[in-house]
Amino acid sequence: MSGREPLLLYLNGKVVVPKSAELSLNFATDTWDETRQDWVYGDRNICPHWQLDVSAGDDSGEDGSMAPSLCYLIPHAFEIPPLEEFAGLRFADPENQRCEAWYGNDAPAIVENTLAFGPWQDLHHLEVEWSGKYHDWETRQRDAPFRLAGTIAFKGITARVREESDAGKFLRSLIPRIDVTAVRQEFGNRPPGWEADPRDRRYRLPVTWTRVR
Repeated sequence: MSGREPLLLYLNGKVVVPKSAELSLNFATDTWDETRQDWVYGDRNICPHWQLDVSAGDDSGEDGSMAPSLCYLIPHAFEIPPLEEFAGLRFADPENQRCEAWYGNDAPAIVENTLAFGPWQDLHHLEVEWSGKYHDWETRQRDAPFRLAGTIAFKGITARVREESDAGKFLRSLIPRIDVTAVRQEFGNRPPGWEADPRDRRYRLPVTWTRVR
């Protein structure tokens, strides 16, 4: 992956030009503790994942239509580098332990996923290659090849925190070598959240970090 490549989807011999694709680095700020039977909040309970969503056409929201999405849980042992060092990162899940990926809503799963990062094209776009396999309902072929490659938008790092003062601590825990002056931190409004969640988890403050240099 070099140069500013056009974004293309390769689907079992077909080539599709998607409308758009967005990547974000999201992280939960609490984990479920089986012993305590409760959610435990704190910078030692961070669970990061890559989220990649593709809009392939005007019917992407319809059941069975092409709208690939990938959620890739990042191993806790992996130290995430600063954003400017993303080029060259590669994540593979051959045993389908870390991913949830789908061809679209109410559509086949994408398995044996690999996600690889190429160079940044500007502060908000980078080269990405996502490959895997899926059950092609049209041809009835199982393990049909799936590949997305090209320049996509990076929407930033996102989380939900209890208080504004928690945000910087969580970010430094997620990316120990980050230069905080290289990102812009923005807070959203506290959403109502899910009524089934405890009040402490329901009214979290969304925060996003995006590159500024």
